Amino acid sequence: MLQLLLIVPLLGALYITDVYIHSICLDIGFCSELFNPQGPWGLLLCSLMPVKPKRKRLTNLQKSQFTLSDELTDITIGLLLGDLSVRKQKSGVNAGCAFRQGILHEDYLNHLYEKFQDLCPQGPKIQFLKSDIKSGKVHRSIWFTSYSLPCFNYLYELFYHEGKKNSSIQHRGLINTFRTRLLNSR
Repeated sequence: MLQLLLIVPLLGALYITDVYIHSICLDIGFCSELFNPQGPWGLLLCSLMPVKPKRKRLTNLQKSQFTLSDELTDITIGLLLGDLSVRKQKSGVNAGCAFRQGILHEDYLNHLYEKFQDLCPQGPKIQFLKSDIKSGKVHRSIWFTSYSLPCFNYLYELFYHEGKKNSSIQHRGLINTFRTRLLNSR
């Protein structure tokens, strides 16, 4: 039992050291023998390397089972009137949402992610944008995307014409959506 208690922290330390050293050594070609699977430590160290999780892909059947609740539809319409973008690949059938905010609004974007997380393959990520030419500041943004799903197609068609966004509240389909929702809620 005592041996096990000594080995577990050692393996954790080896893992952290391995990740750090491996990331440095691979860039400069140094320590390659250390990470060689045929070497004395290589198999242990190579087995400790982190594996980047793959994005979960959905089948067409799974995609068709997603629906937007009234609350999420209302939130999405409100966001589309602002800065939410819905994208559709040229060869794609379904639309997906791209949520992005400046880092100052990180709490807000995390709140949106909590609402939409079942429709998203992964959580928010921080992106460092190129430095501003005039000020030299490096801006950061936080973003996440949804799956491309049939339930977003209706909203894409409401707000986009020939691939360009049209946020006008005069849009007939949008007015009908709100009118129906208001009449049904009475």
